[in-house]
Amino acid sequence: MERKGILEIFATHPVAMNVLMLLVLGLGVMSLSQINFQFFPTYDLKFVQVNTSWPGAAADDVERSITDRLELELRNIDELKLMYSTSRNSHSLIILEFGDNTDIRTAVDDAKQIVDLAVSSLPADAELPEVTHLKNYEVVAGVVVTAPEADQLRGLAYEFKEELLALGISKIDIVGLPEEEVSIQIPSHRLRELQLDLNQIGEKIRSASIDVPLGVLGREDAARQLRIVEQRRSQLEFENVPIVANESGSLVKLKDIANIERRPKSDQVYIKYQGKPAVHLMLK
Repeated sequence: MERKGILEIFATHPVAMNVLMLLVLGLGVMSLSQINFQFFPTYDLKFVQVNTSWPGAAADDVERSITDRLELELRNIDELKLMYSTSRNSHSLIILEFGDNTDIRTAVDDAKQIVDLAVSSLPADAELPEVTHLKNYEVVAGVVVTAPEADQLRGLAYEFKEELLALGISKIDIVGLPEEEVSIQIPSHRLRELQLDLNQIGEKIRSASIDVPLGVLGREDAARQLRIVEQRRSQLEFENVPIVANESGSLVKLKDIANIERRPKSDQVYIKYQGKPAVHLMLK
């Protein structure tokens, strides 16, 4: 008796062939539901960062006493491809790039061990370096927040952001929230009353809102950069800027002669949704 293959058997029996097709389709649907898929594939960035803070130190001192010393130790780490560094006032950042086949968890552990051994050579009042793996964030969802008025959006956007971060979202970027500035408008008749012009008022405001270096005190690890840090950023802080003493000897403050408000800067990008002001929260 001639043996027939299974396909030949199903070919001669249409009902059996239909059952087989349904079985294959059913298994395909079940398998599809178990497959993880996404638009961009997940991959690990092969970068490790070393952050070190040294409050009050000048950028040159940070580079000489922290960045250079850590780089000297880290340059011999296994499978290191490239190393980048940035030194600025009070802060050092070193980025280590590794090869594609590197086990990044092992690289982070190796970097931590090297940094721990090098801590004794760093300034005593510098904070302990933080060694972390630079992670790749992927957009997983977007949330549009609307409000009847644009000035209500800022509070709502940050409120939603805090709630979502508390629920476990790793990172949230806010798009469409305009940058703000403090606007100071002084009527001309008030200037005439005080016998001042706008340049004089502007100089008084600048002198009361500064962030400038005064030089460096000490040398090497004991060096500290002296600064005047009195940068005013809020509406209330500008209101109390002293301007001049009037005829009665009372101090005239900026709020007494000017209209001070915080408002969006010009030429900003705005988002609208169904005709209402909106911002876009990108969940990552």
